[in-house]
Amino acid sequence: MAPGLAVAGVRRHSRGRGYRGLQRTFSAPLLFDDIYAIVHNPTIRHWSTAFWPPGYTTATGRPILNLSLAVNYAISGTAVWSYHALNLAIHVLAGLTLFGIVRQALRLRSGQALRLRSGQALRLRSGQALARRTGAEASLIGFGAALLWTLHPLQTESVTYIVQRAESLMGLFYLLTLYCFIRGIDAERADASGPRAGRASWVWFTLSTVACLLGMGTKEVMVSAPLIVLLYDRTFVAGSFREAWRRRWGLHVALAATWLPLAGLVAGAGWNRNGMSGFDVGITPWAYWLTQFEAVARYLWLSVWPHPLVFDYGTFWARLSTEVVLDALVVLGLAVAVLVALWRRPKLGFLGAWFFAILAPTSIMPGRTQMIVEHRMYLPLAAVIVAGVAGLHTVMRTVRDHGQQDHGPQDHGPRTTDHRTTDHGTTDNRTTDHGTTENGPRTTGPRTTGQRTGCLVVCGLVVSGPVVL
Repeated sequence: MAPGLAVAGVRRHSRGRGYRGLQRTFSAPLLFDDIYAIVHNPTIRHWSTAFWPPGYTTATGRPILNLSLAVNYAISGTAVWSYHALNLAIHVLAGLTLFGIVRQALRLRSGQALRLRSGQALRLRSGQALARRTGAEASLIGFGAALLWTLHPLQTESVTYIVQRAESLMGLFYLLTLYCFIRGIDAERADASGPRAGRASWVWFTLSTVACLLGMGTKEVMVSAPLIVLLYDRTFVAGSFREAWRRRWGLHVALAATWLPLAGLVAGAGWNRNGMSGFDVGITPWAYWLTQFEAVARYLWLSVWPHPLVFDYGTFWARLSTEVVLDALVVLGLAVAVLVALWRRPKLGFLGAWFFAILAPTSIMPGRTQMIVEHRMYLPLAAVIVAGVAGLHTVMRTVRDHGQQDHGPQDHGPRTTDHRTTDHGTTDNRTTDHGTTENGPRTTGPRTTGQRTGCLVVCGLVVSGPVVL
């Protein structure tokens, strides 16, 4: 946010839900940093200068972001409809990519469990049924998580504020980097024994690297993407960092190489975004870090109860106080829990690492004007929602399974069958106890079909607080 334009306490109130709410954003005007990045940005008026953004806008050092603004300028000039349409399209694509990531990760875990069980006395038909069931659950959880993430009120600023396309577009490239890696792993396994072994997988790995490179040119927060891919490889695929490096060191080196152009872009902006953020902009790091304990704690709370949403919190400096200490205990406690989970429960630890790794650049690098900014939760919110939806699914499945065991068909005593021959030469099966019918056994307990209807609750979650879209 440009100095002097901060409007502390400006709130986004709810006026719609779902798609109708998103439609209303098409009429939102250019405001604040949009003016500098679009109206007063001559580089987006010509394709030859689109990769060279000026040094006083949100697009500084972010050529891919500036190029996307040039595309919109070529379509509609300064009319806002095309900018909002592209912002919405980016957000929807990011939601679909998140769905693919969650589904593939859960199917991969289920596939590992199936292989373990198939090593025992598991029949082929039972194995196929288990695969279908776990695949359906993976799709259900992925859909529920992606839907909630896409429609969550905390995403408002990243979608409706045009210039914050920097966050959503970077988020899309971040998700595509991981998704293409996952698809590469699938192709690697599918082609392992075929004549095209390795070809399809490296196509996906190349796309992953390209997405990572584009993300580096969109926003600096992309810096953690190569590390997250390596962590995913270790957690869900290889089982250890050593094995992940042994199998796919070439890919991980290629992803890490995208840090070089990022370093060049940061250097081109003076290493401090022209005096707006960095360790040499006259800001005491300790003072900024104290504010970030409150910021991260607030982000977590808004993930659960998104009210009130504030457009700009203004510039302020937290002092050591009881509230700051409590916020610090919460944040540091969660950080320690994530470190422990990475060792003891790696999959849960991966979600925690995702949350902190993406927030780390903006939380560690001191800034002069933006202390708390809700659009920074664009990607970290995914970890919170996936953990919540997956946890709720597990609870509902456990409750349902226990309910089936407690209320399933019951046997009320030994039964003997009397085979009698009727006058027509047919056999009449009768039982001697009082809990049967003349033509066969009758169960007194409720009948169950074994369907996983309880899992549908993850798609019916209602986000607390006003839905601001």
